[in-house]
Amino acid sequence: MNFKNPLLNDLFSMTARGHEAIQFLVEQLCKTETNEDAHFSYGDPEVSWKILDILRIFDSQQNFDLVPDVAEYEISTEEVSLELIKNGNFKRANSSHDLIICDFINYTDESAVENLENCFDSLANNGVCLAFFKSYEQLKRLEADGFWEAKSIYPSCVINIPNDCFEHTGYFSPRILTLFVKSDKFRLLCFGNLQISDFYFNCKELVSRHRGYYLGEPDFEKFQSISKRNLADLIQLQHERNFTGESLSTGILDTLPNFPGFEIWEMIETSSKPIQDYESYEKFILRDLIKSSTTTAENDIENIYFPKAIFGSNPNHIIDEIQIDLPQDDAKYFKFEIDSKKIQIKYLLAYLKSPWGKKFIDKLLNDKNTLIGSPVELSQNDFFNLMIARPNSSLQKEIVNNLERMNDVVEVVNEMKSALVLNPASSSETTENIDKILNSIKEVSPLLRDESISHEFKASLRTPYPEYPEREISQNGNEVYRLGKLEFPSKKQINIFLENIVLKTIASLLNTRGGQLVIGVHEFGNEKNVVGIDREGFKSHDEYERHIVQIMKNEFGAAIVSEYITTKIVPLQNEYVCVVDCAQFDGEEAVWFKDGLFVRTGPRIDELKGKEQAKFILQRSRRN
Repeated sequence: MNFKNPLLNDLFSMTARGHEAIQFLVEQLCKTETNEDAHFSYGDPEVSWKILDILRIFDSQQNFDLVPDVAEYEISTEEVSLELIKNGNFKRANSSHDLIICDFINYTDESAVENLENCFDSLANNGVCLAFFKSYEQLKRLEADGFWEAKSIYPSCVINIPNDCFEHTGYFSPRILTLFVKSDKFRLLCFGNLQISDFYFNCKELVSRHRGYYLGEPDFEKFQSISKRNLADLIQLQHERNFTGESLSTGILDTLPNFPGFEIWEMIETSSKPIQDYESYEKFILRDLIKSSTTTAENDIENIYFPKAIFGSNPNHIIDEIQIDLPQDDAKYFKFEIDSKKIQIKYLLAYLKSPWGKKFIDKLLNDKNTLIGSPVELSQNDFFNLMIARPNSSLQKEIVNNLERMNDVVEVVNEMKSALVLNPASSSETTENIDKILNSIKEVSPLLRDESISHEFKASLRTPYPEYPEREISQNGNEVYRLGKLEFPSKKQINIFLENIVLKTIASLLNTRGGQLVIGVHEFGNEKNVVGIDREGFKSHDEYERHIVQIMKNEFGAAIVSEYITTKIVPLQNEYVCVVDCAQFDGEEAVWFKDGLFVRTGPRIDELKGKEQAKFILQRSRRN
């Protein structure tokens, strides 16, 4: 099943990689491996039906193309505006559609009910509907209100869409992609994160679980009653599921009311792995850290203040308002009395402003049933349920101390910038100080850095992770190895393909700001797993390093490699990784790879063509 145009690109400003990932996911959801024709399967993999008819429903104010390639699959398709359906002006030629694609977001519960009723009324028996939602909590509220049961249509697969699918986040970023099936209720759902960094493997694993398992009403009620739901038991449950291979990358089977939410499960999943610095962190909700009226002494109480309302749904609006000093207008704030023996107030404030704190505050806002752009009223209970990861007391002090020292560094750097502008004579001294700072920063573990315009991770140089695929027969009858949609006649061709990805990455770093490539780290979204280079079959680290240097010389030339690139193999978390440091190339033209010119835009690699390529080369020649 192919789509002609970028999925949701116009409305949601999706990245090319994000669009590709969601499109691949939808394609995988709409077929089984036992039949090359596009069809759905659920429960028993043998039970399936072909997609014979597709209805696309779009918001009349947000019209963009999402239509299957009719010529290739000879599928009858129909497009209709949501407004026409609501006004009764749409006369259906076929009121039983096998697949309905709803390319709008259900922002409020009320709009979700209205929109989905129109979709479900047009759905064939055993038909499937794809829809986008603002939050997972919204699905749970509709479950509690009996909406799915009333329609006999239930979620089968719930996929969390990460922020890195989008060029920027905001009001128009969907959070949840949900697959609905017109069938039995009593089944386990598949919950999973869409992983942009390795979506081919990720999507195939999610699809293998999404069909669900029929429980039957007695087993369903039993499962609901005995499932572990409090925080301590959820942590234990996660440890148990490690042995079954369930994760947010591969899909977790659970029921809609019982699944605790993607953010909470991701925190538990991430912080339970031995390789993570969070291993020793205890997990709490904020309510656990509030003073006890009977046992907490007054000198052990420190206050933190949260806003009672904000405008819009940007988590930074809340984060900027959280403070530990008494606000001037304290009537607009909730006061929480924190037991300092349980957690230090400065650490708590730093945590709430960290990426994890922001993630939970973002969840808090998305869970609200509010209209876009309207004021968001907050309650004490909203903040009580924020999840907190707490290290031991001495580590809390160390973290706070280092954060304060980093603020001092920022002030010094800002002073250096001002001095350089006002006193150019200080340039040489400033350069020397900057070099000292940069050299110190380079000693920091690469795992503390995220992929960016100057930093990237690769799992391997030439060997696919986690292993080579099995041979299979292609459509033309040849034996091939398949990686995603690509087919290779031999393992050697796979090796060359992966090496070329590494070389293209190095070329893009050289052509942009320079930077660092770390080989031997498998990155899934924000989770980095050190897999090492020893799995790649080289006899020694010296042989590995000689090989990568040689293929760089073959592609870029010995002069560029010796002047702009350094390699080293270093230990990292009981494994060895290869670190490739690239200086920014300052030659007359550019560094080419296979006659292509590649640069970096954020963490993404872009190929420049035509006018962009000519402009890049002209600007470089003028600079030199």
